[in-house]
Amino acid sequence: MSTQSTARDAILARVGRSLGVDEAARCARKKAAADWQKARACDGGGIRPERATRNGVDRQAQFVAEARRSRSDVVEIDGLEALPPAVVAYMRAQDVGGVVRIAPHPDLLGLGWADAGAHEVGFGRAMPGDVISVVLAVAAVAETGSVAFVSGPESPVTLHVLPLYHVSVVYGSRIDAGHEAAMARARAAYGPETAGMPRHLNIITGPSRTADIEQTLLMGAHGPRGELVVVVRDR
Repeated sequence: MSTQSTARDAILARVGRSLGVDEAARCARKKAAADWQKARACDGGGIRPERATRNGVDRQAQFVAEARRSRSDVVEIDGLEALPPAVVAYMRAQDVGGVVRIAPHPDLLGLGWADAGAHEVGFGRAMPGDVISVVLAVAAVAETGSVAFVSGPESPVTLHVLPLYHVSVVYGSRIDAGHEAAMARARAAYGPETAGMPRHLNIITGPSRTADIEQTLLMGAHGPRGELVVVVRDR
């Protein structure tokens, strides 16, 4: 223990005695503070806020609430077979039609898009004129309602910026309490060939917007004007 720490403890002890606080109570409070700090500590240092410590059902409920707070539309489904109808229903609610551009991820291929009423479906990179894109998230953050995507053949970056509307497909099991855990999940999923860090990591929190011009909120300023988050409960 340093001389500075010893002097500080001595001063605090004298202050405590003058206030009628005995040594046992002071030590108990000090231990409680240390336990709190240890429970909230992140792997890389720093302290997590309480909102980044939720678990289980509370974590998913928090994610849904925060995603809606960021102006995302949220739908919860029990399995991927319900994804195409959810996307088509969202398009009808927005009164838009056109190409549904789907990320070529194995989990999204082979679903009943045409049966659900999606008449124009394409897979791969987004093209000019695409109305809506559907992409599977690598992680999600309950703390802020954010969704994370890594770049790669199964998740082209263009899908996040070109279409007018964006659909984030989130497995419930991939919702992490805080950003630190979500980033660790993204690094692990991408693989060791890039030291666990993808070339592009996109974090989306609600639709694109800006209020730079006369403090008037404008949706779709730098990307999609609408964001639909589909939470798959059983994954």
